Amino acid sequence: MKRFIKKGSVFILFVLATFLAGSVPSSAKVIPKVTNFIVLVDQSGSMFEKHATQGKTKASLVKSVLFKMNESIPPLGYNAAVQVFSPDRTLMGPERYNRLFFANAIQTLQEAAKSIDPDQLTPDTRKMVKQMTPLGPSILYLDKIIKNFGGKTAVILVSDGRANQGMDPLKAARQIRNEYTNICFHVISVADTEKGRETLKAITALCDGAYSQASDLFSDASLMDYFVNEVFFLDVEDRPVPLVKVTPEALTLQGALFDFDKHNIKPEYSAMLDQDVNKLLENPNTKINIEGHTDSTGPEAYNQHLSERRAKAVYNYLLSRGVSADRMKTVGYGETRAKVSNLTREGQALNRRVELLVVR
Repeated sequence: MKRFIKKGSVFILFVLATFLAGSVPSSAKVIPKVTNFIVLVDQSGSMFEKHATQGKTKASLVKSVLFKMNESIPPLGYNAAVQVFSPDRTLMGPERYNRLFFANAIQTLQEAAKSIDPDQLTPDTRKMVKQMTPLGPSILYLDKIIKNFGGKTAVILVSDGRANQGMDPLKAARQIRNEYTNICFHVISVADTEKGRETLKAITALCDGAYSQASDLFSDASLMDYFVNEVFFLDVEDRPVPLVKVTPEALTLQGALFDFDKHNIKPEYSAMLDQDVNKLLENPNTKINIEGHTDSTGPEAYNQHLSERRAKAVYNYLLSRGVSADRMKTVGYGETRAKVSNLTREGQALNRRVELLVVR
């Protein structure tokens, strides 16, 4: 799970373009990480309790934070939706992201609980209605939106993590994640219980999503900029070539290794590739899975076969460098596990990749 954010650290400076267009990072070229995003806002009874430090309801703090987030989202062609619960309602979309429309949707969020006519409900029933929190079912309800999307989707869950009705939220998130592999959960938290925090952090851990406290985002603009960057866009000028990720568990070989519609490794990258692949050869007992990926250009069936050929190309390269065949397995995922959105050529290049995952 990503753990951030150091106060006072500014990831990137933003300049205000137009109200309709949104903010555009001025210091470097950026590309969208996702094609779509859904903001899922908790409007259940517990959200109308007073926040521990802000002197306002949790729902009111959330509303202020979402307005601030809207000012920092760059206009990169996203599809967007705003969904609330309880009950489940769609306030916007799915449609092309527009700052004004998003702001209008956020404006309709409640900041305090609606009054309940005591002549219609008993005190016990009124209390039960106010406290019903179907977080799990509302996560499952996202299927009605996600099924209309193509490409990579971010779900920004804004909640205190409380749940007392229906399926367990983590199980629900895992079910959606298993059905839609190109989805990732991120959290803006107003959790005031340890269980709530644990629930929300576990949901982001399903896909290494971003987690941040609403009060931090509200009080520090640099933290908001960082959060928006984590969720929405990628600075391509700062991205190393050809490697985009190196950990003890995984080595990602970036799209520069492959031309469009090709599976052969470019000769000019062989020397650089050797330096990094050697890290995997230091332990002769290491076994790896070699996973091939493509962008979304072309038919799905063709991309599936192309990803398999890319994985096999790296397999053959490692084999030629002395890695035994029984230490390697290959698999192709086609276009189904994009790292970033395919909306730009730069994004497509980053999705044309091979990942080496250590399995033992």
